[in-house]
This record gives sequence, structure tokens and C-alpha cells, in this order.
Amino acid sequence: MILAVLIAIVIPLIFLYVIWTLEIYAVRRVGLLAASFAWGIAAFFIALIIQSELMRLTLLTPLQVRLYSAPILEETLQALGIFYLARRLYLRYAVDGAAYGFAIGTGFAIAENMLYLSLAGNASFEVAVARVLSVSLLHAYTTGIIGAVAGATIYMRFRNRVIIDVITLVSMILVHHVYNVVTLNLEGTYLIVSAVIIGMGGTGILIAIITFALRAERKWINQALIAEGVPLGDRMLAMEPELVAQMVEHHREEIGAERADLLVRYSRLMAQRGMILRTMSMSQREDDDAALQQQLDDVNRQIDTMHDQLGLYTRVWLQNMLPAPAVSLPAEA
Repeated sequence: MILAVLIAIVIPLIFLYVIWTLEIYAVRRVGLLAASFAWGIAAFFIALIIQSELMRLTLLTPLQVRLYSAPILEETLQALGIFYLARRLYLRYAVDGAAYGFAIGTGFAIAENMLYLSLAGNASFEVAVARVLSVSLLHAYTTGIIGAVAGATIYMRFRNRVIIDVITLVSMILVHHVYNVVTLNLEGTYLIVSAVIIGMGGTGILIAIITFALRAERKWINQALIAEGVPLGDRMLAMEPELVAQMVEHHREEIGAERADLLVRYSRLMAQRGMILRTMSMSQREDDDAALQQQLDDVNRQIDTMHDQLGLYTRVWLQNMLPAPAVSLPAEA
């Protein structure tokens, strides 16, 4: 039982960490990730209370809850966290939306796993693994996909965003419904294999979306910074934050820990600046222009401060350390 509980907690967190590490451009806001995870746990208990009351009042049967109420209520509650982040402009692009969505779903899944295992009593190692690789991933990737779409459409008008978000949410509700139908109509090995395929397959689709979004974001950041007249070297720092982090870590003793940390943050701030400029250039959200400008001003102030802290020599040193093929990007988009 103890091993089953550990698996039900640790493996989802490992998957969340993997998705989190794919978010390379926006500064990794750990507090926002933790808040998203906490909302997932809260959403589970809200859904549990509502659905328990519906069954107590005999308004729905357990089967109706599983087939209809659970997919609709659970996916909607999880998505509300993403919609809030998008409305407040906390999302910057598709990948951070996917990361925060995955965190919400992981929080929900872990809370659900704990309830299931406590009721099962003698749950086995195999049952815990099967749940983690199926229904736990289902909760995580459905909200992750909703988050990716919300992040990718952050610049659109409210009405357009609502239409796209609703279509995405309904699609994820249907995926959840299909999963529940499959688990109700299959048994034994067929059940486990089918459930794991749905769980792992959806997670693979989310990772593919993230990979595509990162490639697109790199191009958009480059275009936005070109339009602002940013030199090629600084554009490279913005487009290759993970490469910068690796190089700086390799030379940490040479340049000092404090300066190394500043260089990594400087690179990420340049990436944020490019993302905000891109969003502003594409934005159809006139009411949020002031908020976007405030975000840009804040990032620019931090960059200016780091210019003084790092000095020209250190910044040029870092730019010269970048691989030649990367520096040979075209000057125009």
C-alpha cells in the first residue's frame, strides 16, 4: 500500500517536471506553478462534493456521473484555472500554458489517486502504475492541451478566444468521456492496455504540440526583436536560453556564480521581451494594451539594470561563446 501511494504521487510529479523543463522561454514562475497545482487539488474536492451530493439526492446515478457528469464537471473546473491565467495575461505563449495546465491536471490526479487508494485498501503496485499511466495522465494532458491553446491564442479578441477555448474544452470532455466508456466496457489486460495507450498517447500529443510551439516561438521572437532593431547577438541570447544556461554552467567557476546567474536571467529576460513584443504586435485585445505595455516596461527596466551589472565585456563574451551555426541566423525574418 505504501509503495502504491508513493507511485501514485511521485510518477505524476516526474511527468510534471519533464513538461516543466520543456518551458524554456518564459521565466519559470515556480509560485504560479504551485498555485496551478493547488487549484487542481481544489478542483478535485469541489467536483467530489458536487457529484457526491448529486448522487445522494438521486439526481444522477453513479454510472451517469462517470459517463457524463465527471467528464463535464472535472474538465471544466480544471480549465477554469487556465482561463483565469489567460484573462490576467499570466500566460505568455503555448508552452507555459501547457505547463500550468499540466500542473492543474497533475494536482487533480494525485488527489484522486489518494482517494482511490484509500478506498481500495489493498491496492497493488500494478494497479497504482496502471492508474498513473492512464487516468492520471488523462487529467494532466487534457488540461495541458487546453492551456497550450489558451497560451497560443492569448493575443486574440475575447470573443475569438472564448470560441476556441470552448471548442477545445468540449473536445477534451469528449476524450475524457471516451476514456470512461472504454474503461467500463473492457476488462483485464485489454482494459489496462487500452487505458495506458489513451494516457500515454495523449501525453505524446501534448509533447508534440510543445515541440512545435517552441520552434514557432523561436521564429516569432526573432522577428519581434528584429523589428525593434535588436542586434543579432542579443537576439541569440533570447532565442537560445537553454543553450546559454548550459554554457554559463560550464564556465561558472571562470566567471563566478553571481555573474553566471545574472547571465542566465538576462537571457530569459531577453526572451520574455521578445514574447511580449510579439504579443503586442499581434494583439487584438485593445483593453489590455496598457497591461502589456506595463509588462514590457518592467522587463526593460530589469534588462537595463542587468546591462549595468554585467557590463559590455561580459555580454560580448557570452555572445562570442554561442556556436557559430546559431549566430549565422539571417538578419531578416
